[in-house]
Amino acid sequence: MKKTFLTGIVLVLLSFACGAIVAQNADPLKLMKKFLGAWQTVRGKDTIEVWDFIPYGSQAFIVDIYHVVNGEKTPVSFNPISYDSSTGKFYGFTLLVSGYYGTWIGSFTSDTKFDGVMVGNFNPQPVYGRLENIIINQDEWTWKGYNNEGKKFLQLDFVKVK
Repeated sequence: MKKTFLTGIVLVLLSFACGAIVAQNADPLKLMKKFLGAWQTVRGKDTIEVWDFIPYGSQAFIVDIYHVVNGEKTPVSFNPISYDSSTGKFYGFTLLVSGYYGTWIGSFTSDTKFDGVMVGNFNPQPVYGRLENIIINQDEWTWKGYNNEGKKFLQLDFVKVK
């Protein structure tokens, strides 16, 4: 029984290690390019939220987020994202139309999962929350937001529109 339990633990640890190795060996910019294009999620009875990912040079991206309410487009936020090859991390800035802003730092932990932390002015501490992007397939992905206590506060399920 102990041998089976220990074998199971070793297999689990190896699977995590292999996932980390895949993420370290994969090109983060190529992985981020999986998000290029327009993606939408339902935010209410009459509201669609669209995240439009576009490349910006060779190491950056812009995400234009807007709502479509009863056919009318309304801006939500503008989000430049930059990749720093010296740290292997992406740095994002979210600017809401209200003027409020937030910053985050993240990286791919596998070829289908991106993890990030919400921080103030790109300072790694304190962490205000965590975000997670999970690529399901080429036409679907999920965004999850967690508060600083680890409780999920939002999940958005996206489908590709173009």
